[in-house]
Amino acid sequence: MACCCSGGTCSNCAMIFREGRAEGKDAGNPRSWNLPRPFEMNEIALRLASRLFDQPLIQNQYRSAFVEAMVEPYLARSGWRHVGDNWAGWDFEHESGTRLELKQSAAWQTWDPVKQAASRAPAKAGPGIFDIAPRTGWFDSAGAVWTKEAGRPAHVYVFAWNGLYGTAADHRDPDQWQFFILPTTALPAKKTLRLSRLRAIVGDAGSFMGPERCAEGLLPYAQLSVRHSSCR
Repeated sequence: MACCCSGGTCSNCAMIFREGRAEGKDAGNPRSWNLPRPFEMNEIALRLASRLFDQPLIQNQYRSAFVEAMVEPYLARSGWRHVGDNWAGWDFEHESGTRLELKQSAAWQTWDPVKQAASRAPAKAGPGIFDIAPRTGWFDSAGAVWTKEAGRPAHVYVFAWNGLYGTAADHRDPDQWQFFILPTTALPAKKTLRLSRLRAIVGDAGSFMGPERCAEGLLPYAQLSVRHSSCR
């Protein structure tokens, strides 16, 4: 019998199974069990969060959410709020109306240790590639209303890069992340942007180590939507 807590049969579930069978209950139906408190919904959420996010290397499909949560409290101090749930067209919005899109990449991915062990080659950093493809439109923050508007709906982009690799890489560590800030108008007309090209565009002035300095670096960009509207 599969255990609903870890994919095996833990001592708690085995005990419940034995007691239920002795009492003639439907022991194969978890709904009939008298489950102990560790099976409460919040415990499941915390266990899942630990599995997905509390690892030195976070899977690529979940890392964006982690980095957004990392910078959120720092951006909130200067008027930004997170709006990137569901299928929203951008990740943060300033109280002035400025829209921010956050992209992330890492030099050491979850599959790299396996590949390195198989090849026995020295650890090597990945190149760093960011998705900047224009869209055909965008959804509102609820993911319900579609606006057909080709282009990039955000006014400013933040690119987060973790450049450590091998055993030194820990995606959970905010101090390992470097941030690059670029107004949307400065992005090249491409679908992807390599780290090397990004560094050449922003220079030293647009690079910040850690989420707190990133938030400070964003201060001059908070009114971009206002300036953008006045230029139309």
